[in-house]
Order: sequence, then structure tokens, then C-alpha cells
Amino acid sequence: MNASDSQASFQFSYAPEGGSANEIQLPFRLLVLGEFLPSQTEDDYLNTAPSAITRRSFEQQMAAQQIRLQLPTHELNLSDSTRQWLPTGQPLPLELRTLEDFHPEILTQRQPSLAYIKELLTNLQTARQSTVNPTVNPTVNPTVNPTVNPTVNPTVNPSASIRLTLNADDRQRLQLPDAPVSADVLELIVTDVAATLNELLNAILHHPRFQKLEASWRSLHLLTQTAGDHPETQISFLPAHLPNLREDLSRAPTLADSHLFDVLYTHEYGQFGGKPYGALIVDHAFDLHTDDLQLLRRLAQLGSIAHAPILTQVAPTFFGVNDYGELAQLDSLASIPNGDRYIHWRALKASPEANYLVLTLPRILLRAPWSTRTGNVPSLLFEEDIDSSTHALLWGNAAYALGTCMLRSFQQFGICTDLTGEHGGAVTCLPPLPLKNTHSTLLPVEVILSETKEAELIHQGFTPISIAKAQEKILFRAANAIHWGHLSNLQKSASSLTNQHREAQTSSVTLDHLSSRLPYLFIILRIAHYLKMICRDLIGSSASMADIEIELQRWLRRYVAEVENPSHAVRSRRPLKKASLTLSADPNYNGWMNIALSITPHMKYMDQDVTLNLDIKATQQP
Repeated sequence: MNASDSQASFQFSYAPEGGSANEIQLPFRLLVLGEFLPSQTEDDYLNTAPSAITRRSFEQQMAAQQIRLQLPTHELNLSDSTRQWLPTGQPLPLELRTLEDFHPEILTQRQPSLAYIKELLTNLQTARQSTVNPTVNPTVNPTVNPTVNPTVNPTVNPSASIRLTLNADDRQRLQLPDAPVSADVLELIVTDVAATLNELLNAILHHPRFQKLEASWRSLHLLTQTAGDHPETQISFLPAHLPNLREDLSRAPTLADSHLFDVLYTHEYGQFGGKPYGALIVDHAFDLHTDDLQLLRRLAQLGSIAHAPILTQVAPTFFGVNDYGELAQLDSLASIPNGDRYIHWRALKASPEANYLVLTLPRILLRAPWSTRTGNVPSLLFEEDIDSSTHALLWGNAAYALGTCMLRSFQQFGICTDLTGEHGGAVTCLPPLPLKNTHSTLLPVEVILSETKEAELIHQGFTPISIAKAQEKILFRAANAIHWGHLSNLQKSASSLTNQHREAQTSSVTLDHLSSRLPYLFIILRIAHYLKMICRDLIGSSASMADIEIELQRWLRRYVAEVENPSHAVRSRRPLKKASLTLSADPNYNGWMNIALSITPHMKYMDQDVTLNLDIKATQQP
């Protein structure tokens, strides 16, 4: 898309019931499905409706979920010396009411075992102070948290003898006799207890279930911060664990019988006052497993019915590697999806509903590591243990990053067309990754792909995060549905045809290509939302199908200016160069209509006019 085209605003509205003086502008509504709870039964999923969430209501909505996580101690990677500080045979309880509850300092205040160790450490540190400042009482109230003047260089008196006030259990854990200890021994004890607290905190922070919860809520917070207080960008979330989502869409006889269909379609298109979702983020990663491909197909079918693209993530195992870092080491990605293992994947890419499915990669960094050294843990001596492979970092789904681009584009232009490039595709809301023992940082993405591999992924229909090295930022250079990959392969195969057939197929493929590019797809989907709202408001009236067609055509003509190169002001009011629609009764479903929509926006592709087509189903029955 040309930069000038991407700046065009789209200002649609409609009058409810065909005659109200107050025009309605549909907001851009983004629905997020993810694991926002530690666990979820099937009944919980089926009886849960989406919850609206904003920047201002975030903490309230999170607290309303009553998140209580139980971590079995045998699942924590702990040494025996640290494990002895935990209750035997009991899980570690965690209550997560706000985003701050994921912070190490808050964890040590609210989790009983952590709070106990922290209080003991504070008491020991207070006693240690008496070896450099004899005026300090070694049995000082343990709630006191003494500080040392950073300008003083205290000298410990190694011959000092301190009697510690400890219970029998603590003495046994620390292997201390009931007798005074020297300053040197006390120093070792303080070091050991501090190490115990660090080890336990790291084990909790890096437990997969804790990390999944933190990543889900931080990702959702990322969206609400981007949406801000803008009234026309709205976010809702629905707790949906993968087994329940899979069961819902696979067990239902038809999509219309599923809970997610009710959420996306029935409660919005089918009820007065409902407003359609503009896109759906599914916070899971999918690979080549048959169940995954079946679920992706059902999600894409739902997206096509609701006219809402589905954004999710492809897992590294899809490419035969264990993590995204290995992806960069492969010689080539071009031939991978052509093998026998990918036959069902190729069938999915070739399906019409594949225009509604977007697979992103790799993962994005959601927060920097906790560190007293870098200042994000100011009152607790703590260093998050990050191995050299960075697996322990808090990574999130790249679909959220694309979601922020959509929100930002809609706020600026009234439509999600500015999604790629150094402006529209820039992802600016993520923290850099600081490097240990340096002042340097890394970009907040799990792997940096070469331009060649990036191009191969885009050609295959994926939407990778790219790197702008000169500007030191990450961005999306493309935002395509997976159907793009199928069309790209068709275009490549056209080179073997005769000139006449090659020109015909290339022309057809190029036109279809544009429907697989999100910036163009969002234009016609936005119009489809309005047409279906108008149809819904006419349900139950005496209007015939011919009357409905006239009303829809009247609304559509409001946004057409059949002129070349209109001014920016004209394009904002009338973003279409041509538009037409026809209505017909659906021969397969009694009481339903088919709307054949065709539009040519002023926005061009490679300086050529673009015509987009869409078939829309609408009911005639209340």
C-alpha cells in the first residue's frame, strides 16, 4: 500500500431503523480469547460471556476473576535446602488480584512462605548490622527494615558474637546450634537465606502456569494501554482454555450450535444493540497436529461468518524445530510446507475461509527481567535468573503486537488499513531486553530473522515480525492472511503456462491476493458490518427484499465519489470510487439473503484501481 493511500480516513455511519437523526458509528471491537484463569471447566467456558475491559477498568476486571493459583511444590525446580522451607505435601497458594501481584516484591509480601523467609532475612540483616553498629539491638522488631548509608563502608567485626532469636524449626533448617554465632557465620547465613528467597522466587516466576497467566494478562494490558480512552476502540476478553475451545468447535453439529458462534455472531448481529467484533485474537500457538489444523479451520470459518479476521500464532514445532531460535539456523524455509506432512496445511491455505486466518511469529518480550541492578526491583535484593538461551524470559503471542497496530490505525484513520511499514507496522510498546554487565539492549523479539527467511515466511502466508536495524525497532512489513501463501504458490506456478493462460491466471491471483492482505480486507469487512446492521434494523418491518436492497444501495452511495484523484477531504467522506450490491434469496437456507457486494476504493494497489468482492449472508427473520 502506498504511504499516501494508507493515510486516507474512512468515516462510515448509519441511521438505525432507517430514519433516526442520530447517526451511529460502529467502534472497532477486538475480542481476545486466552487462558486468563489458572484452570477452566467446560461448564465454566460455556457459561462465560466476554467482559469489556479498558485501561481504567483493568485492575477491577482482573480482581473480579478471583485468580487463585496452586503450584504443587514437586513441580518447582528447587534444591532440597530450599524445598524444606515449604509446607510438606501442600501446594504453594498464590492470589493474583492485580498486575502488580506478579512483581517479586508483592509476591514476597502476600505469599505466606515467601513472606516468612523475607521476614527472617530482614531479621538476620538487622542482626548483622549490630556487628558494624553496636547500638543496634540484635533482637530488633523483625518488621523493621534497616538501610545502610551508601556513603559508609562498614567494617564487620569478625570476633563479634551474636545470639539470634530463632525458633527450633528455623535453627534446624539453617543447621545452627542454640548458641551465639560469629559475625562471619552470620554473614554466611544471610547469604544462604537470600539465595533461598531468590531460588524460590525464580521457581515461581518461571513455572509454566504462572508464566502463562502473567503473559496473558500483560498482553491484554498492552492492548488496553494502546486503546487508551478512545471511545471507538473497544476491547473484550473471554477466558477460553484450548481444550474447551477445541471441544466447543469440534463437538457442535454445526458452527451455529457452538458457544463461540453465539459470542461472535448471535449476541452481536442477532440482537438489537449488538455491535460486531472487528477482529479476534486467539492467544494460543498452533502446529501441524490434526486437532490444531481442524480448530484453525473452524476458527477461520467463524471469522468468515462474522466478518472478523482471526489473529493467532504459529508454533515453532510447525517448522520441525523446538523453538524460534532454531528457525534462524535452518538453511531455507521455502520448501518446508511442500512436504507430505503439510498436505492438510496446504488444503487449509487453499480454502476460502483462509482469508480470515492470520498466523504471526515469533514471540514478543512482555517485560524486562526483574533485577535490583536495573532498578525494577528497588526494595528487594533479587536477580531473575535468565539462562543464556533466554527461554526463561516472559514471552508473548505476536498476534497482540499486530492487534496494537490495528487499534492505532483505527484511532487515526477510522479503519485498520495502516498496519505495515515503519509507521503503521511499528511495534513501539514493548520493553527492550537489557544485556547483563553492559549498557546495551536487545530488541524485544525472540529471534531476528534474515531478510531472506522473512520473505520466505511471507511468501508462505505467515505474518512475521521484522527488524528495522537502522532504526533499532521491530515492525510488520506485511499483514496477510494465510491464503496469501496459497495464491503466491499459484502465481509462481503460472510461469509454466502459456502467455495467454499466464496473464489470465496472474490477473485473477493478483485480485485475490488483495483480499488476503488485511489492509484491503478490512475495508470491505467494515462496509459489511454496516450493511448487516442496517439489515438487522429492518427485520420485522414490512420491507420487502427489494425495499431492503434499495435502502442498502442508498446507504452505499453516500460513500461513493466517481472521480479520479479526489482531495483528501472528499476521500474521507467518500472513500469509494465505485460500489454496487445485489440481493437474492439464499437457495439453501430459508429466510436468509445473499448480498453480493463489490467496491473499488480510491486506495490503489501499485497505482492501479482495486476491486474487492464479498458475499454476505443476512437473515430476513426476527
